Order: sequence, then structure tokens, then C-alpha cells
Amino acid sequence: MEKEQTNRLSDAVTTLTRSKPMVNYRIMPGGITRIIDLHSSMYLVPIDKTNEFVLFDSGIDRQAKNLRQYLGHLGLGMRAIKEVYLTHAHSDHVGGVNEINSDSNAEIYVSEAEMSVLSGRKNSQGFVPALADKISNRHNAALPDVRPNFVGDYDLIKVSGDLAVRSFVMPGHTDGSLAYLVSNRADGSNSLIVGDSMDYDRTGQLKNAFKPVSHNTKQSLNSINRLVAIIDQDLGVRIDNVIPSHSGEGRWGSVRLFSFNS
Repeated sequence: MEKEQTNRLSDAVTTLTRSKPMVNYRIMPGGITRIIDLHSSMYLVPIDKTNEFVLFDSGIDRQAKNLRQYLGHLGLGMRAIKEVYLTHAHSDHVGGVNEINSDSNAEIYVSEAEMSVLSGRKNSQGFVPALADKISNRHNAALPDVRPNFVGDYDLIKVSGDLAVRSFVMPGHTDGSLAYLVSNRADGSNSLIVGDSMDYDRTGQLKNAFKPVSHNTKQSLNSINRLVAIIDQDLGVRIDNVIPSHSGEGRWGSVRLFSFNS
């Protein structure tokens, strides 16, 4: 299914932040599908040619309605989700985890540095997320019942068949932010899912993590520079797509240029 659509909130936020607009349900390299939940994205990646998927982030809605609806269009339910990879523990990225986990028994992966937030022992990082916790009088990102697997820097997870995921630690937006390299041997594609560590403006130029919702943007800049060195020098792979959570996808060349000019 390929359906291009946006929603009003997404349009309003991209106008306000001058970010590259997101399009919902666009099929990207490797069969990656974006599902917009308010103004946050989750990404569904097929496992080989089965009716099974891995999911990156889980949106803000605690019932995961948009994900459930999209799977329903495919004639599937939550049990089609086998693994969930979280980029960080802000509430708009982890909201649906409990629902997905209880309905699918999917394995959950996250950086250990995010567990203090997920467990509720520590407030959300970044001025706006911490303020939202305070105003609502609760810890919006806390999921004390979740028992995830921990992934670290440069960890390689062989999912199944032709699909593999490699994680990279990207501190800055939060202490334990992660980026994921999704490699699909079937079509030779390599996509980077980068969470809130960066996004693209309307001209296609890369932007650093958005300061009002980030913990340390200087550290985030260092993380971007380090990621460029790892991808280009250590791995030497071609990146087909860079996929942020709050803007449309962009080119790896823009990441390189940003790193060169920073």
C-alpha cells in the first residue's frame, strides 16, 4: 500500500519550524514506511518477504491507534511486529510501547542510558519535555513495566534473513539517543533512522537537534560529526536515505556538508 498524506498538525509544525514536510505512508528504500502520529514518526520495516516487521519508535498515542490502523489496512494485527527499536525516551517516541508489547510480545531495544527516564526515576531531558512533565504533573515518558533489551554503540543486530540493524550512540538530544543503520541485502539499501538527533529544512539542508526540546545541542553536533566519520571511514557504506522523526527524509550528502561546515 502506498498512500501519500499529511495531517494538519504536522503541516502546522513544519511551517513553524521551517522543517521539510513529512509525508505519511510513503514507501522508502528497503520497504520502510513512515507512519505519522501527531507530529512524530514511527517507521515500519518489513522482514524479508513475510508479513512481519520491525518498528522504529512507537509514536505518542498510548493505544498506538495509527499503527494498528495501518496494519489493519494490510490485513494484519500487532503480532506482525517482532522487534521495536527506540531512538530515545521522549514521550512522543515511546508512547505506544506498552500497547505494542502487550499485544505482540515484541522485543524492545533501547539505550541503557534512557532507562532512568523510561522507569520514571528521572525527568525527561530537554526544556520543553521536562516542562510538559511538570505541567501535566506526571512523567509523560515513564513506562515502568517495560523490560527492554539494551543496545549500545556499534552493536549489530541480525534481525532475520536479509535484514540487519546497527546502532550508534548519539548523545545530545538526550543522553542515550540512538541512530540506527537499517541494511537490507535484498535490495542493497542502507537507511539511517536518526530520531531527533537531526532534521532537514525546506531546502534539504541538515539541521542540528532542535534546541528547545534537546538536552545538549553542542554534544549533538559532536555526535553528528562522529557518525559521519564512522559511516564514511569505518563502514564505507552508501547511505540511500537519512530519516529523521520530525521532518521529511534527506540525503547523506547534506549530513557530510553539515559536518564539514560545523
